[in-house]
Amino acid sequence: MAGSHNIARSGTTCLLCVPLRLGVFVAAILTTIGSVFTIWFKQNHIVHARLYFGGYTALSGLLSKVVDYVGIVWGIWGIYGCWTMKEGYLQMYNYYNMLRVATWGYILYSDFGLIWNCEAWALDLEGAVKTYGWNPIMYAVGRSGSCVPTRFYFTIFVPAGILLFLYLIWVNMQLQQLIASEPAYLLRLPAVKLDPAYYAYSLGEKDALLGKRSDPRSDLPGTRGNIPAASGGEKSAHAPAAESHGAAPEKRERPWDKHSMNA
Repeated sequence: MAGSHNIARSGTTCLLCVPLRLGVFVAAILTTIGSVFTIWFKQNHIVHARLYFGGYTALSGLLSKVVDYVGIVWGIWGIYGCWTMKEGYLQMYNYYNMLRVATWGYILYSDFGLIWNCEAWALDLEGAVKTYGWNPIMYAVGRSGSCVPTRFYFTIFVPAGILLFLYLIWVNMQLQQLIASEPAYLLRLPAVKLDPAYYAYSLGEKDALLGKRSDPRSDLPGTRGNIPAASGGEKSAHAPAAESHGAAPEKRERPWDKHSMNA
C-alpha cells in the first residue's frame, strides 16, 4: 500500500516524460488502429509482413491473425477504461497485452529455428524437410535468396515487440495500482438517501421556528435507532409548549396570596 501512495504522490510517467494515464490511453488507441492496419498489411503485403511479425509456420501465422482481430475489441476496452478510469476495463485490456506477449513468444520460439537455418531450404532441401517438415513459406524464402534480410528483420523486430509489450503490461499495472490507491473519500458511492441533516432546507428557517412548516417529509430515510426521522412539522422552539431551557419551575404558593384570597 505504501508503494501505491508513492505512485500517487510522485506523478508517475511512462517513457520518462508521458503522463501515465495518457500513455496507456495512446497505447490502447494504437492497439485498435494498429490491429486494423496489421490485418490490412498482412493481406496485401504478405512477404514483407512476415519480416516484422513472423508467422513462418502454420500455427504461428494463425495465432498472429487471432491476436490482430482480438486486438480491435480489446483496444476499445482499454480506451474506455482510461477515459473513465475504471480498473476493470484496464485489467481486461492488460489481459490482451499478456496474450499478445505469449503469442509473440511462441512465434519467436517456433520461427527462429527455421529462419536461422534458412539456407538449408536451398542447399539441403531433403535434410530441411526431414528436420522441420515441409514448409512452403521457408522453401520460397530459401529459393529466393532472402535468408539474410529475413533473419535480420525477424531477430530485430520480434524481440523488440515482445519487450515493448512487456513494458506496456507494466505501465498498465501501474495505472491500475494508481486507481486502486484513490482515497476513500473520493470513492463514487451508489445512490443512497441522505441523512436529514443534509436536507434541502434547514429547521432553523423562520417557518420552521414559528411552527408553520407542516408538510410531511415522506422521502426522508427511516428512523435510526430511537431517533425519529425529521418530518418538517416540528413544533416551534419558541412556542410555550416547547420551552428549550428546561422544565418550567413549579408554582409556589406565596403567604400574601392566602391573605388576598381570605379578604
